[in-house]
Amino acid sequence: MTEERPESLEKAAPKSGESPRNQGDGSAEIKRSYWSDLIRKRLLEPLAVSDNPPWVDALGVALGLFVALGIPVGGHLLTLGIVRTFLRYNIVVAFAFTWIINPFTVLPLYYGYYYVGSLILGGESIMGSSGFHQAMEPIVHSRNFLDALRQFVLLDLMILKSWAITAILVSIPAGVLGYAIAYRVQSRRRASAGEASGR
Repeated sequence: MTEERPESLEKAAPKSGESPRNQGDGSAEIKRSYWSDLIRKRLLEPLAVSDNPPWVDALGVALGLFVALGIPVGGHLLTLGIVRTFLRYNIVVAFAFTWIINPFTVLPLYYGYYYVGSLILGGESIMGSSGFHQAMEPIVHSRNFLDALRQFVLLDLMILKSWAITAILVSIPAGVLGYAIAYRVQSRRRASAGEASGR
């Protein structure tokens, strides 16, 4: 009696003669597929199904990018909630775009912020990436977003100043560009939908 192997195991098992490089390429392909699905579901689908005026969606994109890139991790949801009390925007889209800062991107991006900001401030000694990652450990492993924000504020003042300078330089242009692109895309989408319904 022959043993039947589950289909998932057959797909995962390397084929005879397959090189380790090809196996690595398969892993890279899975990662690309994961990220493409994540972008489509989190960022694109909320825009595709939205019935809001284009400026509402565009403002959601702009605020999402500004908050993600300009507000410390842990303060994203709080900031969006405060702004929503006096400004109309698509909060679902905004929250989706804050996810460009996630456990995979926060350390390399924030170290880039710190490094560039240190160069702008003329810092003589710049912390290496390993030291920066160690300083960020309490933030990455915090229990909730408020704890993450508290841990961020407790960082060394030089790190905070360097981070803030780069965050301002990155987040404002990103928000403006995001608004312009999203407004154009959503305007065209609504115009196409109107033409289709009028036929």
